[in-house]
Amino acid sequence: MVQEKDAVAIPVPAEGGEKKTKKEEKKTSKKDKEKNEELSEEDREKKEQLELLVQRAQDPDAGVAKLALETVAKELKSSTSSMTSVPKPLKFLRPHYTTLTDHYEKMASGDLKRFFADILSILSTTMSKEGSRSSLKYRLEGTKEGLTSWGHEYIRNISGDIAAEYRERSEKGTDVKDLIDLVDEIVPFNMKHNAEVDAIDLLCEVDRAQMIQSICEEPSFQRACLYLQGLANFAATQADKVLYLKVACNLYLKYKEYPNALRMALKLNDSKLVAEVFSSCEERIVQKQMAFIISRRKFSLDFEDDELKEIASGEQLSKHFINLAKELDVLEPKLPEQIYKSHLEEKRAPAAIDSAKQNLAASFVNAFVNAGFCKDELMTVQDSKWVYKNKDMGMMSTVGSLGALLLWGIDEGLPQIDKYQWSSDPHLKAGGPPPPRQGP
Repeated sequence: MVQEKDAVAIPVPAEGGEKKTKKEEKKTSKKDKEKNEELSEEDREKKEQLELLVQRAQDPDAGVAKLALETVAKELKSSTSSMTSVPKPLKFLRPHYTTLTDHYEKMASGDLKRFFADILSILSTTMSKEGSRSSLKYRLEGTKEGLTSWGHEYIRNISGDIAAEYRERSEKGTDVKDLIDLVDEIVPFNMKHNAEVDAIDLLCEVDRAQMIQSICEEPSFQRACLYLQGLANFAATQADKVLYLKVACNLYLKYKEYPNALRMALKLNDSKLVAEVFSSCEERIVQKQMAFIISRRKFSLDFEDDELKEIASGEQLSKHFINLAKELDVLEPKLPEQIYKSHLEEKRAPAAIDSAKQNLAASFVNAFVNAGFCKDELMTVQDSKWVYKNKDMGMMSTVGSLGALLLWGIDEGLPQIDKYQWSSDPHLKAGGPPPPRQGP
């Protein structure tokens, strides 16, 4: 007989079992998170203390309410001095923000209400709705004292509110004096605490960029000028660009950075401003340096001083360049082989290279390595036949390379290159100087 075996129960996962497991995992992780977020004994005491202060701040007795608000202010100031995350007092007061604002609306006008508004202005930095500008609203309704005592994060937040409010009021044509009063307090604070960028941004937002000249001090003016130049590159209008560059120029003049002031004046393409920079500078060496800058920019300016006029015209540029090369000991002409360093290569069977192409390459290397020196070992030597070792277009390029060798040297260069103008060979003629312009 066949024995009957007992049935074995096989567990089958119910439908939706996987989803249930995920939910359970989420609940477990949430519980773990809550456990991790349990307050320490010190934080719990702090929270209870702040909740008690919130109740006392609503006390009918003005003395009790004021003392409570002063204690809250002390707690907030001690926590916002270095804000790397949301401070615990602000975090613990967040559930009570609506209660405090409702109580504020019911309060009678007076010093206590204005002080209450100061506290609400701080709380609004993290608790108000975006775009509501509550922080600025309560600051304007408050005592207007101790604005900068609340730290950089509060200053940065309220600066953004001021910029938005200023734009809105300007469009409506309403008064902005109360906003400018806040700006006058914020900007010097930022400048003293190495926040020049925030200060300049705020001044530009309220159309007071000229104020930078009066409040910027010597330790910070260079950073301010560099930022103004950067702003000028992205200015919305040409008028703003000119304004930023002029402010930077005036700052450089104020602290006797004349070459940088000249750069700003040249960017503005303002002849009067360029002349003013020169007249302000009394150091002869600096004047010469600025004349070289003008020469480089090819800016036309009338000089009464003959030496400065000669420098700015670029007439002696070749002479100065050669003198510099002598001091650096690089004036000695170099051959292309010295650049190739072919003597360091491993000796192997020479590849078949077209000699004309090789000579053309040598012509270009020779021109670049000896550029501006007015002498070399291939083209400028007496009775040189190097140009004829090239073919067709190579001859034209080789003659043209003389322009780099004789760069800026008008007196030395013209006689050497002018002979090719009258050559019968079209390639040599094409590489030489253009023919003289004939009259109509």
